[in-house]
Amino acid sequence: MPSNKSPQTQEAAPAYLTRSVKRRLQRDEQSSLPIPDQLVRHCLSFVGDGNYFFLASVSRQVKRCVEMEFSNDRNTSAESIVASKETFVRFMDIFCADPTFVVEREERIEEGQRVLHLVQCAIFKTDNVDLYENFYVDFFCKHQNTDDDKESFISTVWPAVGGKSIQIMKRIISNDETLSKMMQYDAPEEDENVAPVKIASCITSACDVEMIEYLRGKGVDFNARSLYYALRGGRIDTLRHLLDFFPSDFEGMDILELFKIAGSACKSGGYEGLRVLKEKGWLKGPLQEFVYAFLIEWELPLEVLEILLDGETDAIPLLTLVIFHSIGKGRHDFLEYFRESQIRINAEMTIANVFENGNEEAAEILRNIS
Repeated sequence: MPSNKSPQTQEAAPAYLTRSVKRRLQRDEQSSLPIPDQLVRHCLSFVGDGNYFFLASVSRQVKRCVEMEFSNDRNTSAESIVASKETFVRFMDIFCADPTFVVEREERIEEGQRVLHLVQCAIFKTDNVDLYENFYVDFFCKHQNTDDDKESFISTVWPAVGGKSIQIMKRIISNDETLSKMMQYDAPEEDENVAPVKIASCITSACDVEMIEYLRGKGVDFNARSLYYALRGGRIDTLRHLLDFFPSDFEGMDILELFKIAGSACKSGGYEGLRVLKEKGWLKGPLQEFVYAFLIEWELPLEVLEILLDGETDAIPLLTLVIFHSIGKGRHDFLEYFRESQIRINAEMTIANVFENGNEEAAEILRNIS
């Protein structure tokens, strides 16, 4: 059965796990189960791939059946490692006991760091509060090579933002001392061109509406970056709630913040983020201009244009640019939409510009539209 997991997830099992399986099976001389291989394979089909280490080390027969049932899979996914406290502890026991890691060869150290990183990410991806509290904070964070208290603190809370880990974030913000530091420290932004914002304002990718209200009660300041992270995390209900009390006044907003909000809305699943911005009256001014720019640059579907123009009847200057895009890219769906809609376009200006560029066929299309 071919693997459905992504390469990053599937690469969580390095060679030392396979060696561990072999060592255990060498000690296991009486390991066959009193059931036929066909039945074992049928049972394994319900388990799925990505569990090679935990299944193949049960017995010789199970190992044989695993390799027959999943002939192209010898991987142990990070998700299977963090599936329970027991699987995680077993993995760490093997990981820390492997003698090849005693020899500090560069490639072995890099392999170990890569594997640990994937396992850490899986803790947040699966939103595993138990492993976060009992292992991530106590083991991973305390063994980091840093003397910077701020950096060490950020490493305990910021991964929950990227992992969209609501349950872990709930546990984090329930500690008043931790939340206080999140309101003091700047978030580790990847974009140096935007102004720094406190961590507590950026955790909306891992917050539901109830958590937003809790944070408001604690004095957390929400801003344009909060909207961006809610969109980035796909938290549409959170975004809608933030827009209920966040003024749509672009005067005081950094233009880069609006750029990031527009881009994230255009990438949101089903363009739901875009729909909410439209619903709340945010698709105007520079934010609207950015969305139109993304519509053209990313060749977004007609659905996005329909969201933008929903409820509009007056001429919109940016439509001239969209029409040029439609003609140049052969977007007949856009042109047909303009033909059928009740939106008025500045036909004379548009046709004149098209003629100026020597496209008489396009001008004729526009005459029919207008």
